Amino acid sequence: MKAIGRRDPEEAPPFAEYWDGFVELALALSGGGFPVPRGVWRFSTYEEEKEWEDRMLLGEAPGAGPQRKKT
Repeated sequence: MKAIGRRDPEEAPPFAEYWDGFVELALALSGGGFPVPRGVWRFSTYEEEKEWEDRMLLGEAPGAGPQRKKT
C-alpha cells in the first residue's frame, strides 16, 4: 500500500536551531503579546478597519476611539 503525503524526517529543518531565539526576540519586541486584541471586530468600511488596525499596532488601548462591536 502506498501512503501519500507521508515523509520520514531525516533531520531538523535548517532554521530549527534559530527558531527559539527568533520567538524570544519577537516576544520581547511585542511587549509580551500580540498588539491587536483577539476576537471578531466588525467595521462599516475598510478605511475604518484600517485606521483601527493602525492604532492597535501603534500601541493604543482597544477601548480608545469609537466603540467597536465585538462578536
